[in-house]
Amino acid sequence: MANPRARGRAKHASKLSHRPSRNPFFRILLACVVALGIAIPAAAIAQSGHGSHQASRTKLSGGNWWNEGQWIRNWHKRFGQPHWGGGSGVVKPPTIPTITSPSTHQPPSTSTPPTTSNPPATSNPPSTTTRPPTTSTPPPTTTPPDPGSGQILLGADGNAEELQSRIDHPLARHYYRDFSQEPPADASMLTVGSGLSWRQVANMQPGSSLYNDVVRWAHTLRDRGGSPLLAYSHEPEQSSRGGLGGPEDFKAAFQKVVSVMRANGATNVRYTWQMTGWSFRAKPSSPMAAQKWYPGDAYVDVVGPDEYNWFTCGEGLGKWLQLRELAAPAMDFARAHGKKFAIPEFASYVDGRRTDWIQQAHDFLESNRGLVVAVFYFQYHPTNKANSDCVWALQKDSEYNAFETMVRDSAFRHR
Repeated sequence: MANPRARGRAKHASKLSHRPSRNPFFRILLACVVALGIAIPAAAIAQSGHGSHQASRTKLSGGNWWNEGQWIRNWHKRFGQPHWGGGSGVVKPPTIPTITSPSTHQPPSTSTPPTTSNPPATSNPPSTTTRPPTTSTPPPTTTPPDPGSGQILLGADGNAEELQSRIDHPLARHYYRDFSQEPPADASMLTVGSGLSWRQVANMQPGSSLYNDVVRWAHTLRDRGGSPLLAYSHEPEQSSRGGLGGPEDFKAAFQKVVSVMRANGATNVRYTWQMTGWSFRAKPSSPMAAQKWYPGDAYVDVVGPDEYNWFTCGEGLGKWLQLRELAAPAMDFARAHGKKFAIPEFASYVDGRRTDWIQQAHDFLESNRGLVVAVFYFQYHPTNKANSDCVWALQKDSEYNAFETMVRDSAFRHR
């Protein structure tokens, strides 16, 4: 009788001999199937991952993934990272962080402002705007002598006659005119415009009506003598909203007016850059920041902010501010540029404290008489409907008395 264990081993060996793995043909076929089964899903996964990454970059960047600032801002928005603000953010193509590990991405340091260098040529089409020309040769920068020998010219805008009558003392006069008009004979300061855009003024040519008007003003002020203040297109950062142009247009126009007038003999005029006082307190990034509108040291003799204590009226924020607080930033700007200082318009909202406000303004101006050349109180109602609730004109006897005391101080003059 055969050994049962031997029969079992023979039967098991017979079964093994029929497995596909023992057959070369089946071995090759199995290897191919396995290889193909791995390769197809791997390719699909790779392709899917690549497309997802590209789609992510496109989605994050809005189509321009090399725009680093936009890319990072969208990245933070998508993955909850702190938002990085400020600057144009358009720089060189970024190093793409690992999408699968957003927590390892560190936003740029906020201690150094982002660069504002120009973006790649493909980001913005070339500008078709023709920038106004600037004067190639700066005019003489000699500031006309101050005829007051350190005294401050004190006057008024608006109803100066009424103010003069109340204090029984003459005042210097500040007028607003157009180049097509005649400059008033008794003007100590003139603020002038043209009714044209700044670009048109910058491009005025000899023989044009505007050019002839500017020359006529130059000859008139030259022949009158003295050292009048003249401001072209006051508060341009506000006027730009009316479609006159931007900072570069204004600066070119200001330079053109000064150049033409000086070339025609008006070297006795003190050319004044008249801005809002707020523009000197604005953040440098603001489109209304004063430094963005500065025509340059070669064209400006006097820095002149308009200063108002709004308090709760018009644009006021409910804070009572003395003239020294309002004027300090603009005064610092004048000192930094070696320029004289003037306040073409100043006033305070009516309040029980306005008498004291005038007295403190008196002390502040007198203490800076070496720098301040002229100031003019705005004795008039608001010219802007948004500020119609502001009462600038002096009303009380105590206010008139405080102003008269300032006028009669030897630190001030009226002509």
